[in-house]
Amino acid sequence: METARFSPQINHSDHMAKKRRILAAVLSVVVCLAEQSAHASGAPPKVTLRKKASITVEAQPLVSPQEAESIKQLIRNLAKIDHPDWGLSATFSSSSFAPVAGAEHLDGILMTPGKAKTSVDVVDLVKLGPRAIPFLLEALDDRTPTKLMMKPPMPGMGAMWFADELAGNPAGANEQKVIESRPRLDSLPNHFEADQPEYVGSYTVTVGDVCFVIIGQIVNRPYQATRYQMTGCVVLNSPTHDPALAKEVRDLWSAADPTQHLIDSLLTDFVTEKIDYPGEHFMPTRWIRPSDLQTGAAMRLLYYFPRQSVSMIAEQLRRLDGSKATKDADVPVATADMIEAVKCSNEPLIHAELNRIFEKTTDADALLASVASMGPAGATALNTRMEALIAALPKSEKDPDGEGYTLLYELAEKSGAAAKPVFTRYMQKPSTQRCETLCEVLQDIEGNWTIELLGPLLEDERPVEGQAYADTPRKRGARLPYRVCDEAADVIARRYPKTTFQWTGGYDELDHQIKRMRTQIEQKDF
Repeated sequence: METARFSPQINHSDHMAKKRRILAAVLSVVVCLAEQSAHASGAPPKVTLRKKASITVEAQPLVSPQEAESIKQLIRNLAKIDHPDWGLSATFSSSSFAPVAGAEHLDGILMTPGKAKTSVDVVDLVKLGPRAIPFLLEALDDRTPTKLMMKPPMPGMGAMWFADELAGNPAGANEQKVIESRPRLDSLPNHFEADQPEYVGSYTVTVGDVCFVIIGQIVNRPYQATRYQMTGCVVLNSPTHDPALAKEVRDLWSAADPTQHLIDSLLTDFVTEKIDYPGEHFMPTRWIRPSDLQTGAAMRLLYYFPRQSVSMIAEQLRRLDGSKATKDADVPVATADMIEAVKCSNEPLIHAELNRIFEKTTDADALLASVASMGPAGATALNTRMEALIAALPKSEKDPDGEGYTLLYELAEKSGAAAKPVFTRYMQKPSTQRCETLCEVLQDIEGNWTIELLGPLLEDERPVEGQAYADTPRKRGARLPYRVCDEAADVIARRYPKTTFQWTGGYDELDHQIKRMRTQIEQKDF
């Protein structure tokens, strides 16, 4: 195994994280119901793979007694953990790859993970990768308590129970066999079934639980010892509590050659294109989305095996269509997601491909993800590219939060008032969608140019498609379409305390409020 050649990730935009955050706290109910249906159908998934490369790593030196003792000491140190972390939380559901900043992936959330803190010992164990796996597997049933206790985050409302979640990739025959070897407890327990899960009021995380999470980080699996489940609940997946779960993990990842076993598994993940579920409309939670499999594998291959994998991953970047990047999580990976996964690599071949994508793509997310590869000149080049893409946008997009929103928001964040001429050109004879987009952007950014850009829209009475309000709040009043002038007035009132606007009454009442606002603007009394 080679020394990792990754640099710290550059977080070029908070908006990227905001836009791409998955609201799985809502979707989890639907997904869990799909899981129950999938179990009932009994049909195996159908997996589509690209051609898989064959990579053999050179024989690794045996773990010396000194290195073995060092790894065991890192595992013993896990008992000191006293903070929630990725895969170890009662308020969010998540996974991560500890050595790479920004690799965290949120699936569901009650509270922001601001208090999450990754132990140095966890980072060091993940860095060791396959060399640590045998010791982590051995410690899965280590009941030594940590200092981290879990309780339902909403007392009197939620509950906490033990489950046996073990997500994987059905492309691996052994993984499919192990995961389906016993009926999995559903994430949402059915209180009318005889096999109800075991409920507890509190639970202290063990060293074995943390080892379970670390193994998942190394092998590209979102193993979570504790996680949030809406609403106000906590799901526990503990190999120290459930010996069958510990055995399943050992059956999956024990190997005479842990290094080769890991690289073979990552290569399978990297070429997994699609997973179909006969008779099902949703993906069962026991199988991981192909996009997550591919991006997670690319990140780990470049971290643990850069020399052997760099050409293969660079070739895949060349194949990605940056001009029309898909964002469907269940089919070929989005260009921007793959870029986010690999851009921390210092490999020249990777950055050459990222530079190519930056110069050629017409996809806003791919452009913003690839800018980190441009170095100090990236900021100037990014502004030029964003302005060109904004100028090329269609007169009307399907979604006011689409490409136009992303580009305008990022340009405003990076250039401030200097971006105003681009906004002005964008708003020449604008469609109602562009008016909506402008309102959305200006309510989300800092700056004192809201009035100048939105003021003219106060005279625009065109209705906005798909948006309506009740003319009598809290009662069954008529539903009236939003107008452009109403949305502009609402944003102005949010940004300037002296102005007011309430969604109440018919258009006559709204027009009266807007007329008063226009007078204030004329008199500069805002």
